[in-house]
Amino acid sequence: MECVDISENRWAVLLEPEPEPEPEPEPERSAEQERGAGAGDVGDNLHMMMKALLLLLPAAAAGHRRRLERAPALGAPSPPPSVDPAQWFACRPGSGPCDPKPSWAPTWAMNESTSLQVCNFSGWQAPASIHRWGLIDFDWENMRGDHVAEGWEKVSPMDCGERMTKQVEMMRAAYPQSKSKYMVYRNFVKALPWLTVVREKVTDPDYSGWFLNFSAAVQRNHSLSHVPVCDDAYDPPLCSHLYHDQMLTPKSSDCGGRCGVGSVPVGEYLFDFRAANVSVKGQTMSEWFVEEYMLGESGAGNPHIVGYYIDDGWAADVKSNAHGPSECDKNWQADTGMSASDVDDEIAAFRWVADKAYAAMLKRGKFNWNQFLNVSTAPVCRHAVV
Repeated sequence: MECVDISENRWAVLLEPEPEPEPEPEPERSAEQERGAGAGDVGDNLHMMMKALLLLLPAAAAGHRRRLERAPALGAPSPPPSVDPAQWFACRPGSGPCDPKPSWAPTWAMNESTSLQVCNFSGWQAPASIHRWGLIDFDWENMRGDHVAEGWEKVSPMDCGERMTKQVEMMRAAYPQSKSKYMVYRNFVKALPWLTVVREKVTDPDYSGWFLNFSAAVQRNHSLSHVPVCDDAYDPPLCSHLYHDQMLTPKSSDCGGRCGVGSVPVGEYLFDFRAANVSVKGQTMSEWFVEEYMLGESGAGNPHIVGYYIDDGWAADVKSNAHGPSECDKNWQADTGMSASDVDDEIAAFRWVADKAYAAMLKRGKFNWNQFLNVSTAPVCRHAVV
């Protein structure tokens, strides 16, 4: 997470200062008082910390009169930069255009300004345990199920998406008057077949061009691949020529024998954004990605879901893959047979589709977790919401 340099702020919320009393000479202290000074110092330090918090948190200092003034040494605030939509990625890698604004009004209520990401492997999250949080995101691994409890990874076909939506509906039903806002998970890079909206396309051969494929050499000889092409838990083995790895994939031991996502092996597939304008059955890949994957009823199209925690990107993670898909097997390029120019084209296409998705969501009043602030290693967007 990036820290914000307050010297870059062009505006400051100032509190009316209180007159400082004249310092009084300190009386001499006895030896006993010296020995007990530590406790007094703790109290003094705590008092100073509380005063600092009052200065930093305007909501906690509601009793003071606020004056909104320019920071005198920095001059007038600069206007938000004019960002070329084609260049937004250079400003906020993986997080959309600069200067995004959520559709809901800001608040000084501290409980409404909290956020929580829920990932309860063992079952449904009890609404009473989290209903006081302001922004609640339900992760894809919520209600996944561990070795003793049932979850979406143990059913066939897997129904992760439906369970995220149901968890939101449980919250709304239990606390219909709550001001809490709810998000769910979406991945911008990985086509995860435990989401029904993805599985419907991954398992249909007509849509194979929308996803990265194993190289022709790997398709002829599976032993050349660095990751399994087939799921040997099935007899005969269940195979797919669409590239997939198993970085965070449910294992057969988790699923109770065999993991079921339809007619393909369970795995993390990859969208091929170079096919953004390839039309199948009257719909292009980018149209499907925006209107169904992002804004469909199982996601942000649900009136009770305000947006997503959006995960992963192309050339967005210097730790796992600086010039490729984040959090993928390190041999992904060899297994797909992509050239350097192919990768460059993929990155450019990804940015174009992602830009369309973010713009469409903002236009419809939706927002995303990663748009609150820039958490990448790239230069911080000065106008990010923090």
